[in-house]
Amino acid sequence: MKPLEYIIDIVIAVIILFLFPVLYFGQKQDALTRTVISTKTKEIVDEVRSKGYITREMYEGYLEELSDTGLLYHISMKQRQLMNEPEYRLRTPEEVIEEQNTAYTGSNIYTYHPITTDAPVVVEPVRNGSLNTETNASVLASAINTPASSSHVHTDACYNGIKHVHSGNASSGGGCYGNYSTHTHNSSCYKTSYCSGTWDGAWSIYYRIDHICTNCGANEGATLNVNVPKTLTCYRCDTTYTSYPYETGRGNWYGDCTSCPAGIASTLDMQGVTHGTITDLICNKTGEYLLNCNKIANAYYDGVVQVFPVCSQQITSISPTHSLQTVYVNDQLITTVTASYVDGSTKTVIGTTTFSTATPVQNTTVVISYNTTIGGITTTKTCTITVTVIPRSKICINGHTYNLNVDSSDPMCPYCRAWLKSLEIEIPSSDSITIFKGTSLSENGVTLLATYLDGHKEHLDTEYVDNLDKNYVGTQNVTLSYKGHNVNLIVITKRNLKRCPICGRYYELYPDLSDPGCPYCQSKTPIFTGNILNYNDEKYSEDILKELYEGSGTYYFSRKDYFLISMENKSRSFGEGILSAIYLGLAENTIQTSYGGYIREEGQ
Repeated sequence: MKPLEYIIDIVIAVIILFLFPVLYFGQKQDALTRTVISTKTKEIVDEVRSKGYITREMYEGYLEELSDTGLLYHISMKQRQLMNEPEYRLRTPEEVIEEQNTAYTGSNIYTYHPITTDAPVVVEPVRNGSLNTETNASVLASAINTPASSSHVHTDACYNGIKHVHSGNASSGGGCYGNYSTHTHNSSCYKTSYCSGTWDGAWSIYYRIDHICTNCGANEGATLNVNVPKTLTCYRCDTTYTSYPYETGRGNWYGDCTSCPAGIASTLDMQGVTHGTITDLICNKTGEYLLNCNKIANAYYDGVVQVFPVCSQQITSISPTHSLQTVYVNDQLITTVTASYVDGSTKTVIGTTTFSTATPVQNTTVVISYNTTIGGITTTKTCTITVTVIPRSKICINGHTYNLNVDSSDPMCPYCRAWLKSLEIEIPSSDSITIFKGTSLSENGVTLLATYLDGHKEHLDTEYVDNLDKNYVGTQNVTLSYKGHNVNLIVITKRNLKRCPICGRYYELYPDLSDPGCPYCQSKTPIFTGNILNYNDEKYSEDILKELYEGSGTYYFSRKDYFLISMENKSRSFGEGILSAIYLGLAENTIQTSYGGYIREEGQ
């Protein structure tokens, strides 16, 4: 053998002789340490299970006992608690919205009102049916003149002269009276009157009245021939009283004729005497002047020439034969009039006018005149007619009659230019639209396309009318109308939106604009499902030590909580050090223990 090998064998023998005893005692010390830490751990766990809590003092006493082993340990504590909690869940925003809609009790009533428009009114004064079809000559040919009235009585107006009335008078002469002639009375100058009646009368009675005051007795004096009571005021006591007459004796006789109004009042008694016959001269003429004017009284004269009635030639008024006339431009008017004469007769004659039909007019008043000359005096009478002058007309392809321009150029049909052929919805392109409550169709861009009879088109943004109920939330069939044409559109009105100030999302208000609250925020609030959850809640060393050293210093457990302490060495024991030198892969934490139990069930 080589010397080196001997040396190695000797070294190995020495190591074996010393290593195994040391290793053995190291292992025995580790076993004792395990026993100590297991015992101390069981003691503190049982104490905690019995008391239901652990204090800082209890924990530090446990640590102090462990430190006697000379090793450092990693200690972990765990509390396992059986929890019974209600189960909650989060609703979806759709669920919240459905609940809000179910809870809504406000109003949302649809109000319908009919809507319609009228076609534009086109004023085109074309009246072919009333155009003049006669002329002055044709009117005269068919005219019927009426004779003088049978009840006509001539008046001053019937003569072109002056009515003669004799001037002067027969008694004093002058004027129409010239030569004087002496008068001799004849029978006509006398008047005889006869009465067969008799006088019938009576004596008058005197009456006396003393004015004696009934209050103070003062006498105002007496008055005769008074036969009616009198109301007086007393000069002494200023009292109003009434005095009464009384008969004092007979006076004169008075009488009346029984057949005529003659009457007398005298002292003679004429009773029964006949009235008789009386002849009186009633003429007081002594002579008179005779007429010498050679004119007839009440006859009419032009100077010295007697004239006769011209009332069949004197016109009182004229009236048009055609008071309303419509003619084309430059056509002639009918100027015939019916002349009414003083004697009541009528005649159709032709009047004149200065009006020109060269320009179209509408319902214009035109004056017609007619002149008559009698005895060198010309008289003018006038009347008025209403005239419409229209251009020539044309019938369009749609059958409308309209006027051409004055120069006969075609202005195109005003009816086709104003009246619609069709009305359709241009926007939206579908038959329905969705809008928000309170907004109009025009605000949502609804546009109509109007096509006119002449072919031109018009885009309508706001010109139409509709019967949309802007306060109703839901679906409604809306009528849109323009110039007498209607179209329909299905409108779905949605509720108005509000932006949540918390989450920033938009959500719908109720139809009456009340606020149901943000469904997105409400969906984040848990709701109880009706289920109870059973689970184990575990707390560890950090929670327990925090309460012991930062809190009250005592950590409490609940009954039936499970408390567990597990530990392992952090520093190597003597035996572990020797083994790890021999076995390089040996674990460092070989001194371990774990002990636990339920609070107040065991270890009491």
